[in-house]
Amino acid sequence: MRKIALIGLFLLAILFVSCEDEGSAEISVITKERGNTKNGVWVEVYNAKGVQVQQVATERGIAYVKDLPSGTFTLKFKGHDDNYFPCIKVVTVRDGDARPVEVELTDPPDEGASVS
Repeated sequence: MRKIALIGLFLLAILFVSCEDEGSAEISVITKERGNTKNGVWVEVYNAKGVQVQQVATERGIAYVKDLPSGTFTLKFKGHDDNYFPCIKVVTVRDGDARPVEVELTDPPDEGASVS
């Protein structure tokens, strides 16, 4: 009986932690290289603690990052060859936001962006 109670508490904790990071904000990331839409780019999304929370690929030069909670996120970009582009974007969203972010992949990182 005690094991069942512990398993139940463990599952409840997992559910709580997974719900904690869900939200309703969305970022539409438009990737460009030298002014032309760039397809085949992975967009990595990191929370304020530096933990990767999502990774999405562009389709037709757009990646949709969905279900973000309110907060500040760092976006890093890499090609299918696993090489990172120099651009790093820092974006702050609130629940319910739906915003486009146009990215020039050859731009330097945003000020305050973590390059590690």
